[in-house]
Amino acid sequence: MGKPDEVSIYGLYGEETPEDDLRFVHIEAISTRSTLYDWQIKPHAHHGMFQILFLAGGGAKVMIDQGLYNIVAPAVICIPGGTVHGFEFFPQTEGWVLTMGDSLLSAGQDSRVRELIHPLLIAPVVLPLSDSPKTVTLISSMLDKIEGEFNLPQPGRGAMFDWMIQIILLEIGRRQQPETSGTGQKKRHRKFQQFRTLLEQNYKSHWTIEDYATQLGMTTSRLNRLCRTMTGKTIGTVIQDRLILEAQRLLTYTNATATMVAFETGFRDPAYFSRFFKRRTGLSPVEFRKTQEQRSWASPSGAQS
Repeated sequence: MGKPDEVSIYGLYGEETPEDDLRFVHIEAISTRSTLYDWQIKPHAHHGMFQILFLAGGGAKVMIDQGLYNIVAPAVICIPGGTVHGFEFFPQTEGWVLTMGDSLLSAGQDSRVRELIHPLLIAPVVLPLSDSPKTVTLISSMLDKIEGEFNLPQPGRGAMFDWMIQIILLEIGRRQQPETSGTGQKKRHRKFQQFRTLLEQNYKSHWTIEDYATQLGMTTSRLNRLCRTMTGKTIGTVIQDRLILEAQRLLTYTNATATMVAFETGFRDPAYFSRFFKRRTGLSPVEFRKTQEQRSWASPSGAQS
């Protein structure tokens, strides 16, 4: 059986980025592309690319997977590779879009840096900054300097990109840290991020709870307690949520049939997949697709950022 047509994938909206450009960095003003498309950026994803949007003025209606957010500047948004997202910016919104290859974020980091940055690579972040003028000033300053380096290349530009991007991500990572900063909480947070990484790598293979626990060196009951502490959900629910999210992406942004979506998400029996989907969402795959067709964000065609 053929694979479903994919969600529109770009390095930059409307452009093909060479797959071997692993340390790719690009920065531009939000208005540069958005004004070409009446400030509306249709749902899409970036393969192997991580993106930071910083809103310095104005605002946007933001779609990330199945979530909709109304964001007023100042705010920062982090979008890991593969995440479906779209924007409807307020006219004249100001800020930057910074896009980089995933490998740029994982090379040469010590454990303390990875602990803060790694969670940003797994799940999207929408972070209002109206209560943090120091963070706004820092991120604005770094993005301005990155834009200067980008437009006027000088010796050591790659290193400058590395350092300034890490500063931005470390600042965002700090803001995302749990309020309780004791050693026990940090260990739980780190272990949960390890689980999230494994989940991203193996959810389509339908790993069992025991598989994840064994790989993490934990008992299933301890892993379940960890998930409840961090998310308020059981580990089984967290695993199923990830499968449902991927199925919803495919049903919303591709023309894949329910059977194709079932096989693409690792189900061997399409009928069982349909029952599973309805049990979790209250709708059959076909009914869910019809509801998504009513949404203005549903079409993946057109411009993307």
